[in-house]
Amino acid sequence: MAATIIKSTGSAASIAFGTAITFATFILEGSTHTKNSESTTIADADGDVVGVAFFGATETLALTGSTNGTPAVTIGTTISLTGAPTGTWYPTSFELSRANNGYEKFSLNCNRYPSTES
Repeated sequence: MAATIIKSTGSAASIAFGTAITFATFILEGSTHTKNSESTTIADADGDVVGVAFFGATETLALTGSTNGTPAVTIGTTISLTGAPTGTWYPTSFELSRANNGYEKFSLNCNRYPSTES
């Protein structure tokens, strides 16, 4: 059942509920998108930072949920994620867990390297 969202037209007008990402045979229950970069600084004679360089940008996307069919994920190959931040995503880890009294669950971690995309 879809959620009914009630929000104000002011500062809460752009709040989001749920996740819009879909992936193959999975029922997505949660996602975390993280952007990282390395940096280095240069200081003047007084030790004050006068410049900073950012490099080595990466993004990670962690997905969790339940399976809905036969999962097929190959580490290191590209995957197609509908509704995810745009770009090419590479799975770096995939885990399936099962319990006697629960549904089959999955967790999938992916990386994206913006500097490799044209």
